[in-house]
Amino acid sequence: MRATAGEPDFSQAEYHRLSSEIRSLAKRSHWMGVDHAYVQAMATGAALAFGDHMAGASAALAIGDVGSARERLMAAKDVEVERGVIETLWSIDTHFAEVHLTADRGADLRIEEMPFNPQQANAIGYAQERVRDTGEFRGYLPAGSYTLAGASFAVQVTGVGGVPVMVNARSR
Repeated sequence: MRATAGEPDFSQAEYHRLSSEIRSLAKRSHWMGVDHAYVQAMATGAALAFGDHMAGASAALAIGDVGSARERLMAAKDVEVERGVIETLWSIDTHFAEVHLTADRGADLRIEEMPFNPQQANAIGYAQERVRDTGEFRGYLPAGSYTLAGASFAVQVTGVGGVPVMVNARSR
């Protein structure tokens, strides 16, 4: 809701408060808090600053939500084209592939060999948690051989525009 002439714009004021909170939490590497504040800032409808998108992307990567990180980096790129944004997008696109996984709630997602890269390991942990809690995961995983509720599948990185790996391991 936009303010009319002479009325305060509460959504803009709320965005500024949240932006300050994002910066404060990011300085302390409190990534869950940054992620929560970023989602709230987006809900205000305000145009977010480059730094807010970057902090939101860093938070998403830290918790393993590569899909949200990629979306936030694309939003940052729309505000300001910066080399670090392009490099991080390239890194995501060359190390992760999009997946759509469906299983019964509580299902077990496993990878044959856990990667040493912390971002890749965090992405797997995030996907495991989502599948276990909701029975679904739509996001990005690193290349590897996986099993979901006993169904084996492989994730291969093909770059931008690749077809998502789709696995339905729901019991009938």
